[in-house]
Amino acid sequence: MNAAPTWASRWGVAVTGALFAVAIGAGYYLGGTAPAPIELGRRGGPDVRVAHSTGRDLTLSLRGPWSLEHRAPRADGFATWRRATGDARWSFRAVGDRIAIDGPAHSSLAGRVRVRAASIRDGARPVWGTLDLAADDGALRAVATLDLETYLLGVVGSEMGAAFPIEALKAQAVAARSYALARAARARHRPLAPTVADQVFRPAAEIPASILRAVDETRGEIIGTRSDPVKAYFHSTCGGATRDAAPDFDPSSPIRGTRCGWCRHSRRFSWVRSYRLDDVTRALEAVGVQVDGIVRTVRVLEADDSGRARVLGIVDRRRTTKLSGDRFRTAINRAVGRDRSRRLLSTRLTVQPTPDRKGLAIKGHGWGHGVGMCQVGAAGLARTGADYRRILETYYPALPVTVAWGAETPTP
Repeated sequence: MNAAPTWASRWGVAVTGALFAVAIGAGYYLGGTAPAPIELGRRGGPDVRVAHSTGRDLTLSLRGPWSLEHRAPRADGFATWRRATGDARWSFRAVGDRIAIDGPAHSSLAGRVRVRAASIRDGARPVWGTLDLAADDGALRAVATLDLETYLLGVVGSEMGAAFPIEALKAQAVAARSYALARAARARHRPLAPTVADQVFRPAAEIPASILRAVDETRGEIIGTRSDPVKAYFHSTCGGATRDAAPDFDPSSPIRGTRCGWCRHSRRFSWVRSYRLDDVTRALEAVGVQVDGIVRTVRVLEADDSGRARVLGIVDRRRTTKLSGDRFRTAINRAVGRDRSRRLLSTRLTVQPTPDRKGLAIKGHGWGHGVGMCQVGAAGLARTGADYRRILETYYPALPVTVAWGAETPTP
């Protein structure tokens, strides 16, 4: 599920959890179709850069043929340092702005390192593409570079789930391809995050056949044009209506909201949350909202056409402070941390005091930011017989789908 919050990590974090998990918001399992091994050749499209990890140490297992290239601190260009076949294990550690390298009977210091191999593994998880390592003030940053069509194989199943209807998966592939192309073009200096800050990306040794089919059968297709791709946002469950991206979520986005009647079976279509007023007060103060005493109530002052709260009124003992619905949701979710049962799932909500007047009862619909494709809705629409083009027309109204690069058969 992609997003555009300014508070999101720019580098992302190491992605945990197995590829075969419960699909976001829908309860579908990432099984369904037999997985096939992936061969890491170029499948097509431009290269994208994806943050792999940020930490102090990194140990990689390489299977040949492999090579390490290094660049001396403050020097230009890479030089091949070691090339071999077979298996090897190398460790890298940040030391200030240098990288300490430890490998088979060898250790050295470098400014930057580039790793290429037939197979790269970071512990139990595979790494796709070429991996570039750099050190900055004791932090070791790893960024993978790979072609966009291969990248999508690690996104579509992670974001939607292989057991979704094939036409929904195709729509997801087109949306994810568009998002990645637009995001990479507009922030070339910053790699894509492998998390919901951009798109969840989980490389795997084997890919379900439905994911391979969805990516290959939409090869090169994007929303918008190659010179002006649309940053095609998507989310789990809209709760009955998606919203306009502008002006609140992304002022430059052309994505318009639409009604949706296909996500009612989602477990997150409707939900209820309760919060004590003193907890709400602390949550708001933690993000810089000034409260006189304690919050007395919260009111929806303005809603958009989809029913989402654009502006809330935070009422304390002396005044009413206006706050955007998105910022309120962020404040609450930061405060509750990993307790998913207490998170605000969307801003399509109503607020009432609890019977004892010491808390807030919030009734809401949907899960996610509400912009672009409703993933559970896409599955429901596919089950009515709609193809992926119809799904895209529904959730990205009046935006063209074009072929940005060739539809030739991918080569391993």
